[in-house]
Amino acid sequence: MSNTVRIWVTLICCAFLFFSVNALLTEERYLTSSYFDSPSFLATKDEFEKGLSQFILHPPNEEVLLRNLTVSDEEIDKHRDFYGSMEAQIESIEAQYEDLLTEANDVVKQRLTTERDAKIDDITTNFADDEHVRQKILADKQEIVRLYMEDFNEERQQFLATYANFAYAFEHVQTGEIFESVGSEEVDDIYSASYGGNHRPFSTNHYYVGKGTYTQHATDMTFSNNLQTVEQYTGTWRILESPIEDSITALDYQQFQRGKILLWLIVIGGLISGVMLLTIARPVRSDWQQPVYVREIIQRWPIDVQLVGLAIAVYAVFITASLLLDHLLHTFNLSRFGTIAAFVLESALLLFFTGVILALSGWIFQSISTEKRLRQTINHSLLYRFLANSGDFFLQRSIAMQTMLLLVCVFMSGAAFIGLMVRGGEFFFFLFFLSFLVGVPSMGLFIMRMGYLNRMMKQTSDWLEGSSKKIPERGHSAFAQHAKHLNDLHEGLQGSQQAQQKSERLKTELISNVSHDLRTPLTSIITYTDLLKLPNLSDEERMQYVDVLEKKSQRLKNLIEDLFEVSKMATGNVELERTRVDLTQLLQQAVAEQQEMLDAAAVECRLTLPNAPVITYIDGQKWWRVLDNLLVNAAKYSLPHTRVYVTLRQTENLHAEITVKNITRYELPEDPNELLERFKRGDASRHTEGSGLGLAIAQSIVDLHDGMMDIDVDGDVFKVTITLPTAY
Repeated sequence: MSNTVRIWVTLICCAFLFFSVNALLTEERYLTSSYFDSPSFLATKDEFEKGLSQFILHPPNEEVLLRNLTVSDEEIDKHRDFYGSMEAQIESIEAQYEDLLTEANDVVKQRLTTERDAKIDDITTNFADDEHVRQKILADKQEIVRLYMEDFNEERQQFLATYANFAYAFEHVQTGEIFESVGSEEVDDIYSASYGGNHRPFSTNHYYVGKGTYTQHATDMTFSNNLQTVEQYTGTWRILESPIEDSITALDYQQFQRGKILLWLIVIGGLISGVMLLTIARPVRSDWQQPVYVREIIQRWPIDVQLVGLAIAVYAVFITASLLLDHLLHTFNLSRFGTIAAFVLESALLLFFTGVILALSGWIFQSISTEKRLRQTINHSLLYRFLANSGDFFLQRSIAMQTMLLLVCVFMSGAAFIGLMVRGGEFFFFLFFLSFLVGVPSMGLFIMRMGYLNRMMKQTSDWLEGSSKKIPERGHSAFAQHAKHLNDLHEGLQGSQQAQQKSERLKTELISNVSHDLRTPLTSIITYTDLLKLPNLSDEERMQYVDVLEKKSQRLKNLIEDLFEVSKMATGNVELERTRVDLTQLLQQAVAEQQEMLDAAAVECRLTLPNAPVITYIDGQKWWRVLDNLLVNAAKYSLPHTRVYVTLRQTENLHAEITVKNITRYELPEDPNELLERFKRGDASRHTEGSGLGLAIAQSIVDLHDGMMDIDVDGDVFKVTITLPTAY
């Protein structure tokens, strides 16, 4: 026999042996009991006896149920007051018909009036006559009983049809009443259950309870046959010897008989496979050394990982064998492609996992075959490395003790929670205390500490990438001390790097922007000055050049003044002349001042102001500059034919809030704070007029007044929000 054939024979024999062992462990009932002892038949027996008690021995009596119906005073009051008092109900009815009567013709009006009066009379009678209400509720309850009896009779007929080949004959022990099926006396049976005589009587304490809902008020009702004593019967019930294929137990019986035969075949096949594995198909270790590259990869794994893989493979073999056995016993059908495909797939998986078990077993045995290999394997195992390095765990004793305490609490609470779920008993409160009041806080504390450690590791990693964020120092634990040490080491470098980067960036941007904004008007001044020197200029041209020179000079002057002003504010060298100012009037004046500019830019301003004055203690001239800068920016950078929304409101915490929102015509940077930098414009190409200092000046003025200025950018929507304390 060649090596390949022997490997396949060994693999198939091992797989079938596993399969037969799993069948013996899970389906031994097919070998040790008959069908009538099987769980499926016992479940059918219980269902029949339950139905026998409910539908044959103790059926509900409609007359008794109707006779026992009662109406309580509480039900009468609930029915009467469900929609409120009598006056409220009458007013509601009159209101419902008022519009209908107004729009109706005479014939319809008479009918509606009669209908309305009848309802009002009924309401009046409800409050005047308890018997009237009682009869209405009683009629509803009688209808529920009638509907229930219809459903019950349908279920009874279904029960008799389902168990048509079941016969019964019982006698009531106390009354002698006979209950017997018809037409089954001369038919033999294949199974019978006897009660009474040498056997215990058929006992039941079943009593019927019906529930329903009556009236439009959705009030629940419960009724019963009041049979709460234990009733006993003697007699038998049988399964008749009609062809078993026609009975309710046919499918279970066929599956049981087929399973019995199949299980015997599997056991015999397993014995044959075991004999072959001991003789012609005996496994040879050299046959399971291929493929080499897979073996080399697996053998580099720690031995405990290999053992876990072997355990998983064994578990997978028995799971696959269980699925395969279940298909063979219950759902296998040669005429259905799906069952054949499932059979082939599960058989292939069984062979695959069996091969994994044989290969891993051989490789594990090879790795521990000599003393040297065994020592190397142990040293490489995860468990050994864990024990060898566990001493480092106690280098910081406080951390070690806290961690151990937390782990003990978590494990104890977990065990207590399982005990609480399985069986609390008299230890319920103790287990509850352990599982929730100890376990949950312990788990929370553990997660907090590990989260803090992860935060420190993440932050130190971010430092290497240039982050300047400090590690939070929480409490006085060892973790907090370590965080403080790391922050101290990083603090000096952090400060110097930030200062240097900021200085370089501001210097570069300031030089670039200032040189650009100064050079542009200065170039125009030089150019037009040269043009004025030309001798053949007309008076009109000369006036045009002078006008341009005046505009460029004025722009250069405004730029220099803005630059001086923002520099003074940045150093805090500004004196404020605070007075009581009504922001409502100030904002109205600012909008009116810039209305012409907004109209020229084809931008509509929507101003929203509060009804009451909003008084603040501010420097009115400086705040006029803030509002003016914001409105000028809106006029310059808003998309034409859009709106600018200017809103003033007083917040709950006694602050004034000014909001200016518009849609920009230029794409804005993702970081809105960049717009607060000096010489930063919404127009990156710097083709529009302006110094780029408007928002910076506004920000400085707001800061001097202890206010807050926020900028939000959402796509093309630009929003400035200013918050300022109001005067008391």
